[in-house]
Amino acid sequence: MPTTPWQEQSSESAAGWVSESLEPKGCLGLSGTVLAAAAILVSVGVLAGLWWMSRQREDLLQKKLRLQTVHLEPLVHAEGPIRLGDLHGKVVVLNFWGTWCPPCLMELPHLAELQRKYRAQEGVLFLAVSCGPASPEDPEEIRSQTVAFLANQGFDLPTYLDPGFVTRQAVAQAVGFRGYPTTLVLDRNGYIRKVWVGFDRQMPEQLDQLIQQLLVEAP
Repeated sequence: MPTTPWQEQSSESAAGWVSESLEPKGCLGLSGTVLAAAAILVSVGVLAGLWWMSRQREDLLQKKLRLQTVHLEPLVHAEGPIRLGDLHGKVVVLNFWGTWCPPCLMELPHLAELQRKYRAQEGVLFLAVSCGPASPEDPEEIRSQTVAFLANQGFDLPTYLDPGFVTRQAVAQAVGFRGYPTTLVLDRNGYIRKVWVGFDRQMPEQLDQLIQQLLVEAP
């Protein structure tokens, strides 16, 4: 089977860190070589050269983009595996984050709050996917760090693993995958309606409004 860019994680295939305006908004797990290079850049004050704007703003409805596959395994506070068919008829919030990613940790409390708001709403599904900083990922390390972090923060957000980067690869094929955190919203027909890359302080309010909008839309 051909090697995917997720498995290679070479300096050529790994994307750089992402940001917006004056503060870091997102980050991407890199190989040890690239991390070492980044540390050197920090020491000479040129890390800003790695930052670039990446949050998508446009409404994706007209593009009719879907995920071709979803393969998530339960990690913590999750009842069972998630496959593409489990998303049918639901408004889905799909978030990729990591305990090692500061912008992810800034965003996660907002997602946990929204998940609590909508947890009784049968038509809404929140899927938080905890990811490692490099490839190959260590599922047990991700599990232990994620469980400890969520317990410390008092979050009961349903959280999953993405074995073999299968779901992230599907996201990459549909809309691109440029950094962490990445959040997608799918409507009840499975179309990707919004993508955020990195932490945006306006995102929680926008996400809340979008969920409400999609809930009243006819499937």
